[in-house]
Amino acid sequence: NGTLAANVLDFMLERHPDIYSELRYTVLDVSKGLCERQESLVGLHNRNHESHFQSLVGNACDGKSWEGLLEGGERVYVLGLEVLDNLPHDRIEKVDGKWMETWVSYESESHPNGVEELREMRDDVILSCFDAYDWTAINSEKDEEQKKDGGFLATLETFITRSRRR
Repeated sequence: NGTLAANVLDFMLERHPDIYSELRYTVLDVSKGLCERQESLVGLHNRNHESHFQSLVGNACDGKSWEGLLEGGERVYVLGLEVLDNLPHDRIEKVDGKWMETWVSYESESHPNGVEELREMRDDVILSCFDAYDWTAINSEKDEEQKKDGGFLATLETFITRSRRR
């Protein structure tokens, strides 16, 4: 509903106004109504954010939806919310350079409540999202600051400010 966008923009405005001045937060969503609601909420929350926020109606599985968002030499950070997290898998992660799905297996008698298992990524919906963009450019290394559990905004801050220095 726009809450995350408003919180991220608030955080960047307060902590990194230099980055905020160049920041553009874009939401890509299949629902026109939800896009309109997010624009309204972000604008009502802080009028300054209106020039830093846009929502586009599109499907993350369709490469055409990404056109224009990933061009121009700007740094782009993709937060795959409401896409990959709504799939039947708990999460995906990159292990030794290969993307894996996390499954919960109940086949072990020693773990009657289930145990997480990494499996080769085969889900057609996840694969179509990956086909829409070259995710191989994502750096899987974690520095010491990112390893600390500082919450979502602290992790995002570390990632953005670290990569900006490069």
